[in-house]
Amino acid sequence: MGGCSDSHDGTSTSPQTKTNPLDLTALSTLNVQIPGGVSVPLADFLQLGAVNEYSQSSDGAASRAATGAVSDSGAVDTSARDDYPSDASLHLSELLGWGATSTIANLDLEIGAVTAQAGVDGAGTVTRDYSAAGATLDLALPAIAGLEDVLTGTDGVADLVDDAVGSLVGPNGALAGAIATLTGVTGILGESGVDITLTTDVQSALNTILDTPLEDADGVLSVTLRGGIVHVDLDKLLQTTPGGPSLVSMRARCSVL
Repeated sequence: MGGCSDSHDGTSTSPQTKTNPLDLTALSTLNVQIPGGVSVPLADFLQLGAVNEYSQSSDGAASRAATGAVSDSGAVDTSARDDYPSDASLHLSELLGWGATSTIANLDLEIGAVTAQAGVDGAGTVTRDYSAAGATLDLALPAIAGLEDVLTGTDGVADLVDDAVGSLVGPNGALAGAIATLTGVTGILGESGVDITLTTDVQSALNTILDTPLEDADGVLSVTLRGGIVHVDLDKLLQTTPGGPSLVSMRARCSVL
């Protein structure tokens, strides 16, 4: 994938450094097997932001390298604000197989500022590390998305409430008829009768409910009813467990969920 490498012959005390934006075209040549035996290019599932590579070799057999959200000076930027944010997006819906799309749709995993580092000192001691600024999981649940039609669609809750209110108001409405039967009211109001008006905005109120995310106090989970959009902050989810780690502090190959 267009890797960056460097070497030092020991004749100079100055370190040798190389940097190189990572060539991601090879992603399209790698295939992933999905349910049903279909093989598709990895690039269909994985998208990466700008990724940089850094390597440096020094006299005394010391060297280090990094790739991902790393600057040309070798500094790791977990804020994802550098020229190489190295954000990774995994589109996982197709990996679930077609049978799951009616239950879960648009399943995406976003990982921010992904970086890997490795180094060796003059004594031959190897160090390795990785970091990620955060990770979020986004998906759509069709069952929740269906609430939009129930609430604001044709013959939905908004229409039913408007029809119910409409039957109450006006000179021939239920309220006017009930008031007209009260003894003495006609004499007070005159022969013109009663005309009651009520103003409602049920549609707007329900649209506000549909568009306002429902969130827990820790900011781990939010659900937007319109579209059935679910957002999960995996880093915060880990830390809600007493003594739970952050993504950066987890050991390599640990399961996040």
